Amino acid sequence: LRIEPPPTAIFVGRADNAVSVLRGVKEAGRRCPEDMEIVSWCSDHAFEATEPQLSALDVPFHLLGTQAARLLCEEIEEGPAIISQQAVACKLIQRPSCRLGFDKEPSVALAAPQTG
Repeated sequence: LRIEPPPTAIFVGRADNAVSVLRGVKEAGRRCPEDMEIVSWCSDHAFEATEPQLSALDVPFHLLGTQAARLLCEEIEEGPAIISQQAVACKLIQRPSCRLGFDKEPSVALAAPQTG
């Protein structure tokens, strides 16, 4: 928060860290979302109890893991391949900590072997 110019948004990896970031923003005298928008990588029911409530991505981790395992099995069976990207759609759970909307659904990129 001491960087100049100060950031206007933070994307936080863990749910417990998101709550700590919100607390740190407030302790620094900044307002969320007016001065600093916060979005977490994963959703948590505790986010509904924060002030303001924290926005989060609802990531389909089971699907992400299934696709990663499938890609790994393909690479083991077929050998190393050229890397490509696949995307797994995520749902933005927009709450008051984030004012910015998205034109399309956010997604998580997944590195994948590409044969051929």
